[in-house]
Amino acid sequence: MTDIETRSRGIAVKSRNDEDGTFEAVVSAFGNIDSYGDVMVKGAFERTLAEWRENGGEIPFLWSHASNDPMSYVAGIHEAKETDEGLLVRGQFDLDTDQSRQAYKLLKSGRVREFSFGFIVRDAEDGEKNGEHVRYVKDVDLLEASMTILGANPATRLVAIKSTPTIPDPALTVDAIASAVEDAVGRALAKHASTETHEDTAAASRAGSEDEGASGVKSDDSQYAAAAIGLSEYLTDDSTN
Repeated sequence: MTDIETRSRGIAVKSRNDEDGTFEAVVSAFGNIDSYGDVMVKGAFERTLAEWRENGGEIPFLWSHASNDPMSYVAGIHEAKETDEGLLVRGQFDLDTDQSRQAYKLLKSGRVREFSFGFIVRDAEDGEKNGEHVRYVKDVDLLEASMTILGANPATRLVAIKSTPTIPDPALTVDAIASAVEDAVGRALAKHASTETHEDTAAASRAGSEDEGASGVKSDDSQYAAAAIGLSEYLTDDSTN
């Protein structure tokens, strides 16, 4: 029976303003010793990455290696390559699902700060590094990468993570517009009424009757107020939305 192994690494979060749910991370670092006594050798992923590219599929990105749960497939890795530092992956969270959104939230907030990857060793050899007995891992089958709580190696880092901008609730937006319209019209009418009162007082000392004009303005004010109230009621009426 082939042994499937996992390795985890710590991450550091960096955010960008142009957020869309994508992430970029170094999920395996070359040359250092992890808590299992393994040293990943540069080139260990070359063959398996070539096979993934040839097959045209995305590398699964899971929640804590839960491959038996389809809802744990929270993201897909669409690009992976070796760098001098380690295995660099780029992917995107499936933010249409609650599980993916929560996983993304945990990762970005730093409440979960580890990556892990599942693999099968195809070639390795024992050796020594810094006075320790180690296993140099030279070739693997990469099965998946995961977010997880506990990691084996702190040298991994999250290069960037993005999120989809929050879309306001349409109902709340309509309520806000209606409130703003009614408030703005109300303040305008109050100012207008104050101005007319001042003008009426001045007109009373002059000959002529301008009471009709004043009454006419007041009648218009009532129409404006009714229109404002009608508009706000229309905007907040569920039957019209």
